[in-house]
Amino acid sequence: QVGMIQTISRRGLGAFKPKIIVVDECHLSQASSYHKLMNDFPDAHRIGWTGTPERLDGKGFKPYFDELVLGPSFQELVDLEYLAPITMRTTKHPLNKIKMRGHDFDPDALEEQFNTTRLVGDTVEGWCKEAQGRPSIVFTTSIRHSQNLTEQFRKRGVRVAHLDGMTHDDERGEIVDNMRSGALDVVCNYGILVEGVDIRNVSCTVLAMATMSLTKYLQTIGRGTRVCEGKTDLLVQDRGGNYHIHGHPAAARKWSLDGRPRRMLGNAPPDVAEYEADETAEEEAPAEASRRRWFIQEDGELVEAEDANWAPEKRKRKYPAAPEAGYPSALARTQRAPNAVQAPSAPERKSNGRPCPAWASSVCDVWDTAERM
Repeated sequence: QVGMIQTISRRGLGAFKPKIIVVDECHLSQASSYHKLMNDFPDAHRIGWTGTPERLDGKGFKPYFDELVLGPSFQELVDLEYLAPITMRTTKHPLNKIKMRGHDFDPDALEEQFNTTRLVGDTVEGWCKEAQGRPSIVFTTSIRHSQNLTEQFRKRGVRVAHLDGMTHDDERGEIVDNMRSGALDVVCNYGILVEGVDIRNVSCTVLAMATMSLTKYLQTIGRGTRVCEGKTDLLVQDRGGNYHIHGHPAAARKWSLDGRPRRMLGNAPPDVAEYEADETAEEEAPAEASRRRWFIQEDGELVEAEDANWAPEKRKRKYPAAPEAGYPSALARTQRAPNAVQAPSAPERKSNGRPCPAWASSVCDVWDTAERM
C-alpha cells in the first residue's frame, strides 16, 4: 500500500501486515504518527529516504533506523549531470537581533525584520537585475510578506503568483503548471514549495527568510537544482544570510543517526565583509577562479566574497568519519535485519548508460536482502 502518514494513521491498514515499511522524507519520522506505525509492525523491515538526515530539534533517527547509507555528494551528482551547479549569493544579516521560538526564529519577529519597504525593495530590485529570464521561487517569512513581494514584483511588470496554505488545490496546481510552461516568471510562497515539488525549469531560488533548520535551507535550495534543457546553473539569492548559519549548500557534511546538539548562532565562517577580489590571483589560477563563489550584500547590492566550501563545525558531539558525506543520502536498515548490508554484492546496475555507483548498489542490496527475509 502507498499512502500519506496522516491517512494511514487515521484509517489504519486493516488486515494488511507489511513486511517492509518505506518512509520517504524520513527526517520527519520522529513524529508520533510514524512511531505508532512502526511500533504496530515491529517485525517489518524499515527503509527511509531523505536528502537531509538532520532535524531542527536535534533528535536522531534511532531506534527505528540503525545504519546510515550515504548517497553521492552534491558535486558527484553535478558531475554526472543529475543536478545543476549552484551560483550562490548571500548577505550578512543581523540575525542575532531576531528572537527565537523553540528551535527556530520567531515567525513574527522574522516577518517584522524582513517585511520592510527596504528589504522587499532590495529583493525585487536584486531579482530584476540578476535573475530576469530565470523561472524563480521566492521563499518568505509569512503570508503577508509573500503577498507584499508578489505585489511589488507585479508593479515591476513581472508575471508572478502567490501561494500559501490557504490556496485552493486547483489554483495551486494551475500555478505550478504555469511555472513549468513558462507562463509565470516568479512564484512567491510561504511554507508550500519547500519539499516534494518538481519544477525542473526553476533556475533561481530567493531566500527572503532565515532559518536555523539545515533541512529547510537545503530543501528550499534543492527546488532549483534539477537539470533541465537550457539550464546552466541555479542562482541562489540568499537575502537572509543563511550561509552564515549553515555554510555552502553543496559543502561536504558529516551526517549521523545519533542527532546533534541544538544549532547555535555565532559559528560563522571567516569574516567576508572585508574581502576584496584579487584579480591578479584569478589570472594566475584560472581553474580556481572558475569555481562557484559566495557573495555578500552591501546597501542592497550583492557583491563577491570567498569560501565556497565552508560548512559550520558540529558542536560538542564528535561524529564518525563518513565517506563522501553529502547530499542526498538514505537512511536504511533496521535492528530487525542486522545482516542486511552483508548481502552479496549486486550485479552492476546501469542508469542512462552509466555504471551504477557503489552507494546505489549498496542501497539496492539492502532492499534485495529485505525482500528475501
